[in-house]
Amino acid sequence: MFEAQTQTLEKHIASNNIIKTRGVLNDKAMWNYHLLRNEFSFVDLKGTLYTLDVRCQNRRHLYTVNEQSTWTIPTTWKNCRLFVKGEADTTFNLLEYPSKNITASVQ
Repeated sequence: MFEAQTQTLEKHIASNNIIKTRGVLNDKAMWNYHLLRNEFSFVDLKGTLYTLDVRCQNRRHLYTVNEQSTWTIPTTWKNCRLFVKGEADTTFNLLEYPSKNITASVQ
């Protein structure tokens, strides 16, 4: 059963669907997420985000966050997590995009 669920999840990650994840900064004003794909952006921002800290197995980089940016992480950066800092109670959606050679659709 676990193997079937893993295969379903892996197919979804490899699909042409945009993966949408809701983000909410709690009272600690920090949100973290294990990145599933290499290209992503933040949309539907309500509140203020200050920094995006991308921490990978072999790299780390700090960015300023806005809704006009899309980040593409090199494939050589492995096992990445996002750490987002901002005002408490800020909400947003994280969109993870499929490979550029696939036509995307939002799920």
